[in-house]
Amino acid sequence: FWMVIVALMPVLGRQGGEPGLITAMLAEGGTQLCALAGVLLIVLSHGLVRRVRLAYWLALGGLMLGVVSVLAANLDIDNAVVLTLAAVVLLPFRGAFHRRVALTEGGYGPLWFAVILGMVASAAVFFFLAYAAHPYSNALWLDFTASSPTPRALRAGLLISALLLGFLLWLTLRPMRRFTFSVDPEQDVAVAEILTAQDVPQGWFALTGDKCVMFSPDRSAFLMYAQRGGMRVVLGDPVGPSETARQLAWEFHERAVSEGLTPVFYEVSTKNLPLWIEMGYALHKIGEEAVVDLQKFSLTGSKFKTMRAEQNRALRDGFTLEIASPPHAPELIATLRDVSDAWLAGQKGREKGFSIGRFDPRYLNHCEIALIRRDGEILGFANLLGGSGARHFAIDLMRYRPETADGVMQFLFIGLIEALRDRGATELSLGLAPLAGLPDRASARLTSRLGNLIYRHGGSFYNFEGLRRFKQKFRPEWRPHYVALPPGTSPYLALTEITLLISGGARNLLTKD
Repeated sequence: FWMVIVALMPVLGRQGGEPGLITAMLAEGGTQLCALAGVLLIVLSHGLVRRVRLAYWLALGGLMLGVVSVLAANLDIDNAVVLTLAAVVLLPFRGAFHRRVALTEGGYGPLWFAVILGMVASAAVFFFLAYAAHPYSNALWLDFTASSPTPRALRAGLLISALLLGFLLWLTLRPMRRFTFSVDPEQDVAVAEILTAQDVPQGWFALTGDKCVMFSPDRSAFLMYAQRGGMRVVLGDPVGPSETARQLAWEFHERAVSEGLTPVFYEVSTKNLPLWIEMGYALHKIGEEAVVDLQKFSLTGSKFKTMRAEQNRALRDGFTLEIASPPHAPELIATLRDVSDAWLAGQKGREKGFSIGRFDPRYLNHCEIALIRRDGEILGFANLLGGSGARHFAIDLMRYRPETADGVMQFLFIGLIEALRDRGATELSLGLAPLAGLPDRASARLTSRLGNLIYRHGGSFYNFEGLRRFKQKFRPEWRPHYVALPPGTSPYLALTEITLLISGGARNLLTKD
């Protein structure tokens, strides 16, 4: 229909040699359609980069809309040919657009916003330069004659700005999609069986209930992950036999990419360095894990003289260590909750998650719990990651009554080291020291130098140096941990999203409300 009208424009649109009403209507409508097609293609360009199938079909439609609009506006054959060629070039690549995801799901970051605002600003400058010979007047907005390009450009610019502003506001203000988890007892059983065979303490975080679990086809390996925005974040290395875990990491990567999401592996060790290199990931150091060799640790000798004296004083004061095996009595869980609430009351922000355990009875009933008592009263506790017959253990939650803070955690660590050593265990992880061990050389990555600066001067937010000094008292082996990012992923954006994932959102970082 539009093509017929365009062909008849010279006949229908002129009356007595002057442009007629139909010509003016077509010119006005074509200009506004051009503006609409332009905004549509700007929005769809992001979906094309992400290989979204819906963006492919809508882009073809937008290009065809552009062809019709430029012909309707002023029979602009040159631009119509360019738009047609763009559609023809896009047609053969239909198979490359394989992702079936929402156009606006993830990916619209600050860089995209900056590019769009830059384009709008450039278009505005170009408009004022092109029509500098036409002084501005309010009457221009109401001039709808066929020979009035300046008013049409003004109205098209207003339409473009309004559409882009509306889209950007919608992206900014839309509620974030919640990534929900389902409690699956059978899943927990399968995870526990794999952990019994593999003896990987970090894998016990799969039982916290705030992550999803992905199994290998034969259910001999798993990885745990959560999602925030456009990122799907795995905690730690895949757990399972080496080759099966390797294939599982590849499958996770490909599935996330096919869904238009960015796969991220957080807190990975040096165990799978060849795998991350093979996958093309970049590694950024995020800290060091303190691991005590239980069979070599001893309080004898001059270097532990002060610690030995403090431990003996704690024993004289009536401190005792008890390791309670699951399942735990409801009365014990209730007492531990009181201790946990008292500890949380003195902390900034709410209960954390993802890479840190939460106080959850279901989770704690999977774990052994170390209890510090004095005269029968529980002063503090920590849950152990690792089965009863494991050789490798880690400490997760460490909570105590604030009024009895002095020496409680040191007594707990030493007591656990000795108790687990007597059971035949070989290693105890004291947890990660964030940002520790990052290089501070001038030639180091900016992320490393920035992290080192935060480590040394960020004490008002978190006592990074104090935490490492406390763990260093036990003479541990320091093992580096990394975040593995696929090509083109900003480490600053990824670490920001992970921080918000751990804290449960920006509001939970520093407040409890």
